[in-house]
Amino acid sequence: MRTKKALILLCMLCSTLFTVAQTNVSGGIYSNTTWLKANNPYVVIGNVTVFPGVNLTLQPGVVIKFNNGTKLDIRGSLTSKGTPIDTIVFTSSSASPTMSIWDGVLISNDLGGSAEFKYSAIEYADKAITNVCCWNGGPLNIKRSVFRNNQIAVGGYAGWVVNIDSSMFTNNKYTIIQADKRIKNSTFKNNYVGIGDETGVERISVFNSLFCNNTKAVDFIQTDSLMNCTLVNNKVAYKSFINASGSNVIENNAITDNDTGIVSGSNLESIVNNTICNTYKNVVYLFNANKTMINNCWCTTFTSTIANKIHDGYDNVNYGLINFIPLTSCDSTAKPVVVNCTDIITGMSNYPTPPKPISLKMYPNPFNDYFVVTSNTTENDLVIKIYNMLGQEVKFIEGFNGRAVIDGKEMSEGVYFMQLIQKNIVIDQLKLIKN
Repeated sequence: MRTKKALILLCMLCSTLFTVAQTNVSGGIYSNTTWLKANNPYVVIGNVTVFPGVNLTLQPGVVIKFNNGTKLDIRGSLTSKGTPIDTIVFTSSSASPTMSIWDGVLISNDLGGSAEFKYSAIEYADKAITNVCCWNGGPLNIKRSVFRNNQIAVGGYAGWVVNIDSSMFTNNKYTIIQADKRIKNSTFKNNYVGIGDETGVERISVFNSLFCNNTKAVDFIQTDSLMNCTLVNNKVAYKSFINASGSNVIENNAITDNDTGIVSGSNLESIVNNTICNTYKNVVYLFNANKTMINNCWCTTFTSTIANKIHDGYDNVNYGLINFIPLTSCDSTAKPVVVNCTDIITGMSNYPTPPKPISLKMYPNPFNDYFVVTSNTTENDLVIKIYNMLGQEVKFIEGFNGRAVIDGKEMSEGVYFMQLIQKNIVIDQLKLIKN
């Protein structure tokens, strides 16, 4: 009788004093399978496919390392449920991993795929998790998980809602893209774009989440919701596509201390009951019909002060006018205080410790003619940009490697904002004052 060879390769390399055990995997999984922590690490040497009707369970503490360009394709189901002290890790097998070095986890919804992630960490993927449209599979639930250094963290269309709860997204290029996702209690920090990409997103709902130090925090197109969130220290906090046909709901958010608060391309949005107090502009309006914004707090009751931070038809006749009705009880004391952008994920002890965050320091502050900028890194791919209160760039320093003496004699007296940028991502920023 001919013995059918298994198409899944599971090869244990024996541990000795001089070698480290690992389990190499590739090919198809045709029956319910559990990967055990005792067999760590699992090294994906070729694409792995979980076939329809089959479940792959990852034991808490399992570490999976993917060779360059490989992926995990889920046509059946995946259970990746770690614990606060035993995180499940999806990472690269490379000694020097970079963004997009492995493909990611593909949830083949069209073939019945489904997955659950809890206390899981995914890093260095091209698309950390992608679900393929439409309808046949699901659900896809993500809770208390970490995504970092991915080209895309979570993408795809479902036809049903992908639930994301209490998760952390940091140092990704794009985090949440495309459609059909419900996000709550999560943190988006130091990403190029928090939610959205150049093509926009649809049917995305975000609640009780924090966005900080992103180049663009939220980039909506239509039929999206942003409620009870904090958006702080981003380049642009919220942007909607021009001529978007659906009605976005932007309510009860704190949109503060961003370079620009809101860039609106539609008069159909509901922007109500927000605190909108930003550095350069509170609202930039790019649609030709007039728009009314009621019951928002602008951290002042002076209409002229509010109007000065709104860019609309008064500044460019191609656009409509913003008619605002401010809360009369709202002044500068209403501005929420955000101490720092802290991670909300705790208790994930075996997740690879991220490097110490790169940060900026300067002295003296206030300064007169010269000031010194330092950081806790010697990397040479860093850029420093300094903006005035009008959002105009007044200084650009390329190749910053940890210390620079900056000549500020030509800078006028006033308040400026300095950003430390790496690969188009704002890593840190400071306020400086010229006497």
